[in-house]
Amino acid sequence: MALIIRIDVDRPYGKQPILRHMLSRLSSDFYFPKIETLGYLKELRIILQMLNDRKARAYINYLKTGL
Repeated sequence: MALIIRIDVDRPYGKQPILRHMLSRLSSDFYFPKIETLGYLKELRIILQMLNDRKARAYINYLKTGL
């Protein structure tokens, strides 16, 4: 049985704490560099690591829009 999970990254820095929320707003409204140490796509990396640990087969579609 297949399980399909869709993950939108509209807020690439997250919503909590307030600094990460502000960085997400900046990156969606203006250009802001991708800084991993500030939490860029942190939650996505955690989910992908969990899938990898369980040896789950996954396909990732990366759609770059808005530019």
